[in-house]
Amino acid sequence: MTARVLAALALGVALAGCAAGGKTAPNAPAPAVVAPLTTTLGTARATWVIVPMGHLSDPVNTFWQVFVLPKSGRSWALVTPPGVADNGGLVAAATGTGQLVIGFRPSQDLSFSPLAITTDDGKIYQPDLITGGLANLPDALSTATNGDTAALVNRGATVLGRTGGTADWHQLATLTSLAASASGRACGANRITAVAVTDAETYLGLACNTDGTVGLIQLSGSSFQRVEIALPGALADDKVEVLRLIGSGDRLSALLRLTAAGLTTYAAAWTTPQHPTWTLSPTLSQQGPLISTTGTATGGMAILTRTPASGLALALIQPGDSAWAQLPTPPPSTVTVAVSGGRVDALTVDSSRFTDYTFNRATRAWEQSQVINVTIPYGSSN
Repeated sequence: MTARVLAALALGVALAGCAAGGKTAPNAPAPAVVAPLTTTLGTARATWVIVPMGHLSDPVNTFWQVFVLPKSGRSWALVTPPGVADNGGLVAAATGTGQLVIGFRPSQDLSFSPLAITTDDGKIYQPDLITGGLANLPDALSTATNGDTAALVNRGATVLGRTGGTADWHQLATLTSLAASASGRACGANRITAVAVTDAETYLGLACNTDGTVGLIQLSGSSFQRVEIALPGALADDKVEVLRLIGSGDRLSALLRLTAAGLTTYAAAWTTPQHPTWTLSPTLSQQGPLISTTGTATGGMAILTRTPASGLALALIQPGDSAWAQLPTPPPSTVTVAVSGGRVDALTVDSSRFTDYTFNRATRAWEQSQVINVTIPYGSSN
């Protein structure tokens, strides 16, 4: 990033700090992590990874980092936007045309969310901002190729939007108004979990209290229209959360978590204008805490969980697959995985060391392929 851009970013942060004022609406829900911020985002141009590094048991000395693997490249590069504290976590949104927007979550004295925008795979970032603090969700920010953008702020209680890259954000919805609507009541909406903007529409993902109901809402002006994703009868008693909701051009992909009788299953779903009826994948039974999620450039999904036996389990699926693919156990320190074409990478973090293990399909083994040592500015956020 050039000194000129850094100065502009610093100026934008200072001005936004004066304007935002750090206000939080009194009806904001308690913080809830539906899906971890540690994630991977695949686009037609590159694959992006967001991971925490440093002393992860100490929020002040946890620093979130961004790595990129260009489509034509073989090596990862560290491209974290400089100049803004990122202890609160990062979220990212891609347009599908090469632009990536990275949002900084509030932390300590930072009560709003600066944005950094790149069109050259992280070589140079341009500053922007949201007049509110991004929610603790990987899909709290979404942008379309036409510049339309939506964001979840106020701990997920408020949806903001802006049109065509204009500077002015406006309120699209609140959790209160959504829960009171017919669509929200049908779902028993208790949380907004994700936002996605396609070239034509804005969608919200929800966690529902009503059994067997997928909480997916299309915003139509000031009204809410429920989007039907039919579940098989065997899932009629499950509670459903939309964990991920990723828009890319005119395509929409969703990752669902279903729970019933203490058991957890996952499913992916996809739609395009050419096939407006949603396609639901087979379910995957995978117990244990969710470590990270992955969205691929082709609309696929991957999930990494920690099993009750303290091992790691990795499964992935692409649109049209008849079943989830279970890969061999990744290396113990794996925090997320990346899927780019036929390549699968397990990415590990050990304080300041980022290591890439590539899956060898012939030997079905993970092979170390790259190590990046990151300079962590311990104590700089005090």
